[in-house]
Amino acid sequence: MWPSYKEVIELTFPHALIAVHSFHIIRKLNDAIRHIRIEVMNRYRLNKSAPEHDDMYYYMLKKFHYFFLKNYEDIHDV
Repeated sequence: MWPSYKEVIELTFPHALIAVHSFHIIRKLNDAIRHIRIEVMNRYRLNKSAPEHDDMYYYMLKKFHYFFLKNYEDIHDV
């Protein structure tokens, strides 16, 4: 997935098809979700001086992050 690998393959084997393992794509997606979650979570943390502090949202984003990565069918109401 590194650009330098792709460049070397294109120079060495100009007619090759480049394939990426699904693990790497899922990892990139999970990293992007984590990055966005932390960015939003930090907005709530920075807003502590506001009259209506959003502690609950910060706590939920911090402690229940696994909901973002779980299949919808696997989330059950108790």
